[in-house]
Amino acid sequence: MKKKILILSDFYLPGFTNGGAPQMVRNIVDRFFDRYDFFVVTRNYDSRTDRRPYTSVVTDAWNQVGKAQVFYCSKKTLSSKTFSHLISEIAPDLILLNSPFSTPTILFLFLKRKKRFCDLPVIIAACGSFSVGSLSIKRVKKWGFLKFASLVGLYRGVIWKASFDLESREIKKVMGPKAIVKVAPDLMPLAVRFGDIDRPVKQPGAVKFVYFSRIERKKNLHYFLDRLRGLKEGSISLEIIGPAEDKPYWEQCQCMIAELPQNISVTESGGLPQDEALKRVAQNHFFVLPTMNENFGYACIESLAVGCPNITSDNTAWSDLEEKNAGWRVPLEDTDQWVEKIKLCLSMDQNEYSRIAEAAANFAREWLERSDTEAATDQLLRTALSDGETPITPVPGELTEHTV
Repeated sequence: MKKKILILSDFYLPGFTNGGAPQMVRNIVDRFFDRYDFFVVTRNYDSRTDRRPYTSVVTDAWNQVGKAQVFYCSKKTLSSKTFSHLISEIAPDLILLNSPFSTPTILFLFLKRKKRFCDLPVIIAACGSFSVGSLSIKRVKKWGFLKFASLVGLYRGVIWKASFDLESREIKKVMGPKAIVKVAPDLMPLAVRFGDIDRPVKQPGAVKFVYFSRIERKKNLHYFLDRLRGLKEGSISLEIIGPAEDKPYWEQCQCMIAELPQNISVTESGGLPQDEALKRVAQNHFFVLPTMNENFGYACIESLAVGCPNITSDNTAWSDLEEKNAGWRVPLEDTDQWVEKIKLCLSMDQNEYSRIAEAAANFAREWLERSDTEAATDQLLRTALSDGETPITPVPGELTEHTV
């Protein structure tokens, strides 16, 4: 009989605008449904910017969605009482929580603190929440909550999922050296579209950039707009794909867009379904993401897969972009180098661009063909279920603030 895994996630399918966390859940379900029975509890709408209830599913009831049973909570039923009832009904062997600061995570951990379900093993996917960049946003609120959580032992005994070694170090820096952290890179969909499509023609003096991510301060779109301000030669276009999660921030970006030189055009496409969004990405020359923090970067690897080379900040994990000739990873502090890369993209001819676009697709293909990524998640789940080699020893974490 298969063991049961219950996943509590702020957002999930059929939504498509809320970034990588729902994708992480979907990909785990798709790859491991033959080994475990999955149950997902989530909200009944797409994102904080689109709170219209889904019409394709039944709210406050179980729905078969892909390979998982999914319960979509209304605003009224997203509560500890509902979680307690559902957990008792399912009797899961493992709880997987998506993000340490999400409402479902906090509701469950308070249940656990009250000695409800305290014997259940718990995995929390950090989802980039403990990076310096992420913690600098709403800093007082986040650190206040973390200090409270430390005092009451809210995260005591959980297993932390890190996507890379860097995130593992970030978690231990915040939660203390005794925190149990397992590294398991986020999984990609089983079917990924590769760059076997007609790429845009690249002429010297003309370039198409695309930003494909949520519009929020952490993603740092305004940084790229600021780099464009002084470029008054050549034909430059920027397509912005993604929902405006932070309305005041988006208004700030729109003001900057209005002040750009006349040779720069900006298209605002909003949030789009994944397949449509990637088709639009593939119609541009270069993907840009000057993010302050990126836990995994689904958009990075997906854009590479469709043959769109990347220009990202050094706050992404893709450190070998330049080595593989698939793009550049540039420190945000080096504004001159960002401008240089933009100018390099602008001047590039068709032959050079074809080489770098092909290298981008090859980079993604090689990474996605690695077998160790799925094995790491398999080991994480088995360890949490006490089937792995590493025993689970609940220990309290020590809260230590980043040096910033």
